[in-house]
Amino acid sequence: MTFWIVALVLVLIIALGMIAPLLRRLPVDAETEQASEDITIYRQQLSEIDRDLARGTLLPEEAERARTEISRRILTADGTRRGPTGTAPRAASIAIAAVTAVVLFGGTAALYMVLGQPGRADLPFENRLSDAEETRATLPAQASLEADTPAFTAPADAPANYAALQQSLREAAEANPTSIENWQILALFNYRLGDYAGAVSALQQIIAVKGETAETDDRLALIEAMVSAANGRISAEARDLIADTLARDPAAPGAVFYQGLVDADVGRPDLTFAAWRDYIENSPQSSMFTTQMHDQLTLIAELAGIRYTPPALLNATAEQIMAMSPAEQRVAIQNMVDQLGQRLADTGGSAGEWAQMVRALRTLGEHQRAALIVAEARTTFAADPEALALVEEAGTAPVTPLP
Repeated sequence: MTFWIVALVLVLIIALGMIAPLLRRLPVDAETEQASEDITIYRQQLSEIDRDLARGTLLPEEAERARTEISRRILTADGTRRGPTGTAPRAASIAIAAVTAVVLFGGTAALYMVLGQPGRADLPFENRLSDAEETRATLPAQASLEADTPAFTAPADAPANYAALQQSLREAAEANPTSIENWQILALFNYRLGDYAGAVSALQQIIAVKGETAETDDRLALIEAMVSAANGRISAEARDLIADTLARDPAAPGAVFYQGLVDADVGRPDLTFAAWRDYIENSPQSSMFTTQMHDQLTLIAELAGIRYTPPALLNATAEQIMAMSPAEQRVAIQNMVDQLGQRLADTGGSAGEWAQMVRALRTLGEHQRAALIVAEARTTFAADPEALALVEEAGTAPVTPLP
């Protein structure tokens, strides 16, 4: 009801502003009033001329000259009385005002019936908050979302024997279910192939094998695969995994990013904005996740009813990284690994970039991931021995690990 009252008042104000000038009588100034009196006198003079002509006291030529002069004076006075633009008849003004009111009120109502939601009740802020939390608590299951997603079809550039390779990798992983490397190879193959549901299954096995030793990157990889398998939607399982990852590692940009997606998805862009702004302003180093937060933050701010322009992200140079503390170096190198890993996943990359990725991972102490990339390079660069040698050398050359 409040909406209708406000809308009616606004339309009424607009209508009055449009109709009032049509109904307002123009003021009559002294000059106009004098011209009206003059016209009355001139008409009386015309009558007197006719009477004098009938009595014979005025010659016809003189009567004609007098009529002509008086008629000229009447025209002049009438022009003064009407003004430079004239005035519309009163009845016409009233008719136009009525049509304007009908069109304005009727058109507004008709437009709202088409574009609005007449049957929707008022939604106070407290109700919106409770609805958002109810949506959060009742997100659909991962299996349900995957069932609604179109079935997997291999891309046009997939290897001709991709099905055989996929089956071979799956059998190798299932034959030795405690081998994390086999599951990682299968997960990476499925993800790059676009079989996200298959990648989810393999990544779940990795976390199951690792148990409490599973790292943040393991959980983030599973979250990414789950969201991709659900065609960009957040499931109840992904929601819980995101919350668990954030609780374990509150500083992880990936966990902050995905928690923001959950909040925005359930109708709380204000929470997303607060978390992403805080992270961007306090950790402006460019990375895969901070870049995504940065690029979407202006839109999220608008959804939250806030005008905001995020600060520019920083890309640390090699000299700057060397001057950082060990903890800062780890963050900067991890950011570089995130960006490089995303680029390699999207475009394949050169052998030099693969070697750079391997060295960075070994510097971070992630030797298992580095070995996995070297193993994949043996397949990717099988036809290019020099490129393969460059990647394998990066996997064996001495590096200085970060503490």
